[in-house]
Amino acid sequence: MPQRVQCQREPGHRQGGVDRRPPIDARRLGHGPYLPEPFLQRAAPGYLDDNAWDQIGGQDWFTGAVDRLTARHRRLPGPLIEHQPRPGEPSFPQSLYRLADYLDQHGRRERVLLCPPAAFWDAATCHAHTPAALAALAEAAWNRCRYRHATRLVQRAADIADAGDGDVLRMLARLLREAGDRDGAECVGTWWEAGDRDGAERLVRFGLTADGEIEAPWSQ
Repeated sequence: MPQRVQCQREPGHRQGGVDRRPPIDARRLGHGPYLPEPFLQRAAPGYLDDNAWDQIGGQDWFTGAVDRLTARHRRLPGPLIEHQPRPGEPSFPQSLYRLADYLDQHGRRERVLLCPPAAFWDAATCHAHTPAALAALAEAAWNRCRYRHATRLVQRAADIADAGDGDVLRMLARLLREAGDRDGAECVGTWWEAGDRDGAERLVRFGLTADGEIEAPWSQ
């Protein structure tokens, strides 16, 4: 096994084997290279069973985990690398982290057949910060039969997208079509061509009842 991957399997870097899984899943399922710290912090507990959480949980658990994950090991970068904006680039309100390339490649193979826990999808809905990332993760959720999460991710994407955003509207159309709502899918295409922001926002709520509950199949 390559030295770089082997070092991530040591207990001091893995913290029970959970810390590297949220960023690996985020990258392999379509998020961009820079991962917001709140996303990772909210997703990580969902990967731990009660026994593991009792051992590492606490007020400062995430700070300690990030310190270990970003520490260099034998002159090699840690699993996470904190993003440093270049001169003149805008800064982001929260810290951003990039998954090390070698772990990104290894993790995609290691976890290719695994589905993240619900905490991952909830964290993505709240903290993935671009429409493209949200749309990609919505598609990944849909492909894994996480319809409720897919719907909420698309809703969030549409809330922050520019009018006529092609990625988001294509995702909306696909979800509608695969749910059997061909009329709704055709409406998406019409609104996309017209750049109708109001129409797109109305359609975003295609899976909601008047009481705000998600209808089947989106509730699954």
